[in-house]
Amino acid sequence: MVENILFRKSPCTFQHKLRNDMRKTSSIGKVLIPADNTRILYAASPDDYAKLLKDNFTRKYKVAGTSLVAGINKEQTDIASKLDIQDRISHV
Repeated sequence: MVENILFRKSPCTFQHKLRNDMRKTSSIGKVLIPADNTRILYAASPDDYAKLLKDNFTRKYKVAGTSLVAGINKEQTDIASKLDIQDRISHV
């Protein structure tokens, strides 16, 4: 009896539209970026998106010099050795 059951494709417009939208978004070769507090999506090339992210982060945060990084690493090592946990931390 179970072998005789046949399924038919029911035309669902929502699923059809969703499938077409997925095909379109995967074929454009761009990154989709959500807008702030809206449903709007912007398309950008991966290189442009990486540049946009870098510019937005470096606007507020500056890249530290090597001497500052070395000082922080030394301080981290000193604190870890005082707490006897130097074997459980990773060095930057």
